[in-house]
Amino acid sequence: MADRLAEFAATTLAADALADQVDTVFLPDADVIADGRRRNTAPRFAGVETGGQVVVGSTRVDLAGSFAWALVEYRWMAPGQDRIREGRATLVFVRREGGAGWGIAAAHSSEVR
Repeated sequence: MADRLAEFAATTLAADALADQVDTVFLPDADVIADGRRRNTAPRFAGVETGGQVVVGSTRVDLAGSFAWALVEYRWMAPGQDRIREGRATLVFVRREGGAGWGIAAAHSSEVR
């Protein structure tokens, strides 16, 4: 299960760089904070801009019953523009009602400075 949630986190970050509206992975009342500011639309994660790509460096997932959280270190890169930003994120997952997978209840990210 931890491997699936790590992949879920990486896929969510990659979609963010593409400005995909991945609203279906976030619960309706999810709190998303990036560099101290609430974000409701893509890009949701600190240091990420539309375009470029996100590469996840490391992920740690912990499970506790119907909750899980992932600590993710990532880089956003814009090839050809010599721009790289590093970030760290914590995503809190909650099992959806009826056991129909997981949703993101909260995401907090900060750019590494």
